[in-house]
Amino acid sequence: MEEQSKASITIDNTLRYPYHKNLSRLMVQNVLDEFDHVSFKFLHESNNVKEWLNEVQELARVDFGNARMTYRYEVQQISIWKNKHNFDKELSFARIDPFKWWMWSYGILQGPNMSEDRIELAKAISFIYMIDDIFDGNGTSYDELLLFTEAINGWEYTDSINQLPNCMKVCFKALLETTNDFSSKILTKHGWNPEQCLRKLVQVLA
Repeated sequence: MEEQSKASITIDNTLRYPYHKNLSRLMVQNVLDEFDHVSFKFLHESNNVKEWLNEVQELARVDFGNARMTYRYEVQQISIWKNKHNFDKELSFARIDPFKWWMWSYGILQGPNMSEDRIELAKAISFIYMIDDIFDGNGTSYDELLLFTEAINGWEYTDSINQLPNCMKVCFKALLETTNDFSSKILTKHGWNPEQCLRKLVQVLA
């Protein structure tokens, strides 16, 4: 009965989270927990394989532990950036969720050597949420939204920006700073400045 119960857990998890529809790297813990279940029994009972199976399992645990530390660091860096710009206070109505931003970036960039890229992409994704919430849920006037759109299209922090509500000023200033910082990193690393391309992408949102 116990073996049947363990097998049912394995089957249930497989059906609930099929390989082609999940972030497999984040599901490692489930696989490790199920490794001793009946679905792997035929491997454990095979000759001369138990020892190396244990070694593989231990290697997977170490790798998963290292990856988890990296992911926590990435979310922490995104949270530090979020706090620096005081988004929680100035955009309290918006979906300020560093982990959600990071999850989107991880879904696109899963490589273990892409930590810095995931952090930067998560920042970019955050502006999709914030700008969308500014337009949809903040109760701002049409004139303010128009001025905000013109500011993004102009891509310059002018005196007219000071007429906007704090939420728009904070978002726009952070957008400029973050884009400039990211462009500088790309220029240093690859010898190409992507600022113009990034500006066009952001202007589509507004």
